[in-house]
Amino acid sequence: VLGPEHPYTLQTMNNLAVTLRAQGDLQGARKIHEEELGICRRVMGPDHPDTLISMNEVAVTSAAQGDLAGARKLYEEMLPIKRRVLGPDHPSTLVSMNNLANTLEAQGDLAGARKLQEETLPIRRRVLGPEHPGTITSMNNLAEILRRQGALAGERELQQETLAIQRRVAGPEH
Repeated sequence: VLGPEHPYTLQTMNNLAVTLRAQGDLQGARKIHEEELGICRRVMGPDHPDTLISMNEVAVTSAAQGDLAGARKLYEEMLPIKRRVLGPDHPSTLVSMNNLANTLEAQGDLAGARKLQEETLPIRRRVLGPEHPGTITSMNNLAEILRRQGALAGERELQQETLAIQRRVAGPEH
């Protein structure tokens, strides 16, 4: 009724693909996500927020399939667009920064991952606050990279700070 390019149709495609991914059908999910992304790029353009969401979904599914190179390519394409369109402090931009850093780390590019996490963390602290779950996630991610690089003093300091926040926010027995 609405047609294959209607925003509701595209949203339904996305919802189905997310469900397939959650059920473990990564190949089916990726196929639908990529089809949706192609339509979004053609109909809405590369800078449209729905296109960016679609790109992110393909990247997440690619990473889940073990295609880290494919996920990285999409994150690297998406991040400058998000910074320009949504702004460098937008929560979605920060999530993409974190996702790219995680992908770099998974590929063994610890220096690149650390640089991006060190850029992300202060923005999350400023925008979201020091006790926000997203900020705590960035703290933990950076601490893990520091540990893997052998920067144990920095890792320890960050983990101690994270623990103090978690005890204060969630309680000592959480």
